This record gives sequence, C-alpha cells and structure tokens, in this order.
Amino acid sequence: MVNHVVDNDVLDHYYLKLRNNCYAVVVGNAHSAGYVVGYQKYCAGSRRVGPWHDSLNRYRRLVPVYDPVVVHESTPWRTYIHSFGCSSPIIPRDKIMAVYDPIQRTYSLIYHPRDRLEVIALELIDTIKMYAGNVSIGITGSILVSIHVPDTSDIDLVVYGSRDSLKVIEALSETVGRRHIVRTFNEYELALWSKRLEERLGISREAIRKYFYRPWRRGKIEDIDYSIIYNDGIARSLDLMEPWKNAGYVRVKICVESHQLSALNYPSEALINKYEFLQGKKYELRKITSFEALYIPFLYEGGCAIVEGLLQKSSWYGDYRVILGVYEYRGKLVPVI
Repeated sequence: MVNHVVDNDVLDHYYLKLRNNCYAVVVGNAHSAGYVVGYQKYCAGSRRVGPWHDSLNRYRRLVPVYDPVVVHESTPWRTYIHSFGCSSPIIPRDKIMAVYDPIQRTYSLIYHPRDRLEVIALELIDTIKMYAGNVSIGITGSILVSIHVPDTSDIDLVVYGSRDSLKVIEALSETVGRRHIVRTFNEYELALWSKRLEERLGISREAIRKYFYRPWRRGKIEDIDYSIIYNDGIARSLDLMEPWKNAGYVRVKICVESHQLSALNYPSEALINKYEFLQGKKYELRKITSFEALYIPFLYEGGCAIVEGLLQKSSWYGDYRVILGVYEYRGKLVPVI
C-alpha cells in the first residue's frame, strides 16, 4: 500500500503523506522533476477536525467541494504550469514522506478488510471484475490512506489502463441496475446530486441528469455512494509537454467525436472536429481540455455543446484550445442537440 520511495512515478489519484502531517491527492499523470501536481485534502490538527482519523490523529478536510478556487487555495505551494497555461497547486517532492498506491491498497483489503466499508468496497471490486475480467482497479479516497469513516465515507475507485477502462465502462453500463448489489441513483438521489451541481456550475439539472450521469462514473452499492475515475496509466513529464498561453475568453459551439480515450483521463481531453464561434474573433481550435470531472461522460461519448471557457494558444503550433475548470476561469459546458 505505501511506497516510501518518493522519486518514483506517481499516477492520478495516488495519495501522498506529507511532512506537515497532511494527505495530498495526485492530479493527473504528468509531473515535473521537482514537484508533483496535486493538492492537500486532509490535514491533522486539533482545531476544526473532522470525523476522519487513524490511530494517531484526527483530520479535517480542506476541500469540501471540488471547485477550482477551493482546490487551488487548499495548498500552500503553487506554480504556473506552461502545459496547463494556468496556475496550479503542486506538492514539492521534498515535502513527500510516502506514496499510497490504489492498486496495492486493493491487495491489502483482500487479505485484511477491517470494517464493513472495506468489505463492501471489496464486493464492488469483485462485482466489477466478475463482468469486466481481471482489470487493474484500485481504491482511492479516504479508504486508501485508512482514515475513512465506516458509517459515512464513500467508495472511490480508479481504473488504470485504457483497455481496462473500456472493459469496466462496458460492464457497468450493461449490468448496473440488473443486479441488486450495484444500482444507479434513484430519483430522489439523482435530484439531490444534480441540484448541487446546478448551483455550483450554472447548468440545468435536467441537462446534468441526461448528459453527465452514468453508472460507470457513480452509483450506489448497499446504499453507499461509489465513484469511479479512469486513467490510461501512463506517466508523463510536464517538462517535455506542449506549452500553452492564455488568449482570453471564448464562447463557442463545438462538436467532438465519440469514444476518444483521452477524454477518460484527468484532465479530460477531446479533439474538436467542428466548431462555431458565437462571439468575437475566430480561431483555429484543436481540442478541449477539462479539469471538471463532471464533463467526462459527455466528452467520451461525444456530441455537440456550447462551451464558455478560457482560450489558449499553443506555443508550438499556433492553434488554439479551450480549457475548463481551472483557477483562472471555471467556465461551463452545456450539451445541445
């Protein structure tokens, strides 16, 4: 579960134990020689502590909602990342004490589940593997670092590898709701979930339910929420990636082809095959990049949408992209027929 070698490759949704007695979440697969892209999520302390705890400490959660401003301000270390074209929270490598691997944590659960939540998490993983095969699926979130609350914590999973991701998506799309152990949100649960997102993103709850809710992203097992994130499992160097520069704000109608595997990663990316600028100058758009995980189902399944986002220009090729969910501008994506 824990790797004490801190200069190794880390992937999206690994966790890091820091020297300041905090836990940080790794964001994406691309990192620098001097730092890991990520943010502090839980910190030990005597004031405003929450229910999360281990044998030594109680922890407070620094990120109550996944808003780009809240995430950005949760962490004292930040830098401008040229391949993002924006400022991002980071974790300097010399601040890391230990690395928590979701796959290794799954193995430890098999041999020694300690409470009901860990047992149910194993049941969910076993159910997925029953239909998807022996896929590379790990457990992340508070269970990964063993500070979860058995009665109230959710189950967060991550799938590594594009082929395994497709297998899990297909399996859950076909089986959820047909087996009593795993189910979709009911009408009441879906209404609460979509209402919270409507208030945060300014997108109608009807559009959220239709375009962004999928059982392969979230659902219920024995009335416990589960969520699943997907990842190609390939580590990259930020220092070698294409740089982008901000060029203002844009409102544009875009269309993307379905089943682009890059849309399953975080950040989610999809090539644009058709676009129409709705105001201002026109630019040559190549792709859309999103740090808002809600949009993953739409970008993967494809379609057309009205996008309000940050326009960025490639320093290598001179074309443009639109980016969502960053500290500088949250933006939004609203699918259209």
